Amino acid sequence: MFTRTARYYDRFYAFKDYAGEAARIADIILGADPGARTLLDVGCGTGAHDAYLAERFSVDGVDLQPELVEIARAKVPSARFIVGDMREMDLGRTYDAVICMFGAIAYARDPAGMTQTLCCMAAHLAPEGVVIVEPFIRPENWRTGMVHMQTVDEPELKLCRLNTSDRQGALAVIRFQYLIGTPDGVGHAEEEHVLGLFTVEQMLSAFTAAGLKAEHREGDGWARGLYVARRG
Repeated sequence: MFTRTARYYDRFYAFKDYAGEAARIADIILGADPGARTLLDVGCGTGAHDAYLAERFSVDGVDLQPELVEIARAKVPSARFIVGDMREMDLGRTYDAVICMFGAIAYARDPAGMTQTLCCMAAHLAPEGVVIVEPFIRPENWRTGMVHMQTVDEPELKLCRLNTSDRQGALAVIRFQYLIGTPDGVGHAEEEHVLGLFTVEQMLSAFTAAGLKAEHREGDGWARGLYVARRG
């Protein structure tokens, strides 16, 4: 998905308060288990949260995109990052906390895939551990026909990313068009991201099926809420 644009990912999301989010994640984890020391970040991307979480925890991360994993490895050398599918991962160990942030769970696409992913998370969870999932947009809040633009203006790099929103049943379809300007010229790239649109009820049901008891928390700085789960 980010084969040609991974190197620009952090520039487009420079507006995110990763430090503040990581601090709130750590507070939830340590509030549930003050002795928590190990953390697995599922769908870790470029390791933006992990750069801060690694100050408090021993961090491993998993992402399907090799280019993003390479960036994460360079950014957080103290952590271990692995290329893998969150629906099938088997790292051979358990963690005090398992997190999945920034709507990455939506790449599971359908309820079966989401349940499979949560089962994998549960299999990697220590007995007293906690799972934290930041969801994607709910079905009732997804809008089609929207057009968005983001730009980056640096001396030797100009980026413009345009995207439109579509829907296919319970799937959100986001089509991106990139213009990439460097001293060598102007390039173009395209991406299509397909993500599952899950209701709160579907999410909670999937947690239950994975043997986890979850609560859906609204607010506290999370625009889309947050799911916090322990073993059921």
